[in-house]
Amino acid sequence: MLETVDTEGDTPLHHAARGEYSDVIRLLLAHGASPTKTNIHGKTPLELADPETEAWRVLKEALGSVP
Repeated sequence: MLETVDTEGDTPLHHAARGEYSDVIRLLLAHGASPTKTNIHGKTPLELADPETEAWRVLKEALGSVP
């Protein structure tokens, strides 16, 4: 369920990033959602988040821990 995609290739994490739901982002990441998965436009969740938000910071931090 974490990696299910819609017609645009967006996962729940992409949607949470776009909506700036930092608590949902944390929950999804804690349960194994991939912060590196791209949609059909080649965008990661981080690229959909506004850089001025907590959502962006949470995703950026998560990417720092991805090998």
